[in-house]
Amino acid sequence: MMNGFMRRAGTSRWSLVVAVFGIVAAIALPAVATAAPANEHCVYSATTKQLSCYQTLSAATASGRRMARTSGDVIAAVVFEHQNYGGASLTLTAPSPCVKNDKIDYWYPLSAAWQKKISSVQSWGSCWVWLYRQDNSREGPFIGNVPNVGRDIEDQAVLVGLS
Repeated sequence: MMNGFMRRAGTSRWSLVVAVFGIVAAIALPAVATAAPANEHCVYSATTKQLSCYQTLSAATASGRRMARTSGDVIAAVVFEHQNYGGASLTLTAPSPCVKNDKIDYWYPLSAAWQKKISSVQSWGSCWVWLYRQDNSREGPFIGNVPNVGRDIEDQAVLVGLS
């Protein structure tokens, strides 16, 4: 069972949130994905706190759509191990679409298996994807299909924020 999803706390200063979150995450929050990326395609449900993995992206995507319909979640983002949507993928669901209010709506701490492995992303559910480094600095927002997150953040993210 996964407990790595966290709803935004309501503060307007993202740097304070990230700094506090970094401390809390290091102490209390398990990471979102525990499976190693070895070309697996996983879906994390924020509602059920469960991770389901598949051998193909199409199976994971179909599962994510089914999960979104049955659990109340929406697909919020998909992150990929390699550029151009290659390698393993992790589909992140959220209880509702992101609200455009200049705040992070959802946090997804990444497990060691996914830390420093994200190279491309797709945003869904009106969410923008923010990738955070170990030092709490971030890059983004990544909006829509982004086949290459850029060398400034590629293979450096330890946390995904959605706004």
